[in-house]
Amino acid sequence: MNAYEYLFDSPELLKDKPLDAAYILETANKSKLKPLVVRVDNDRGQVIFYFEKPLGREEKSELDLLVKKIFQEWKRWK
Repeated sequence: MNAYEYLFDSPELLKDKPLDAAYILETANKSKLKPLVVRVDNDRGQVIFYFEKPLGREEKSELDLLVKKIFQEWKRWK
């Protein structure tokens, strides 16, 4: 299993509106990315995606963009 970690840049915002692992997994599954599991630690602002095999360059770029979009949306929903 391969993991990819991302950190939310303002974890203090997550006290009022924690990140939702189910929502993030659902959003990722709507793209062509298919993580096995998404783990969220709201205290640290950490999101970890687990995949069966390593992502290729294009898939990793897509994951980066997806996470950036999710984090930006989460900040707007605050």
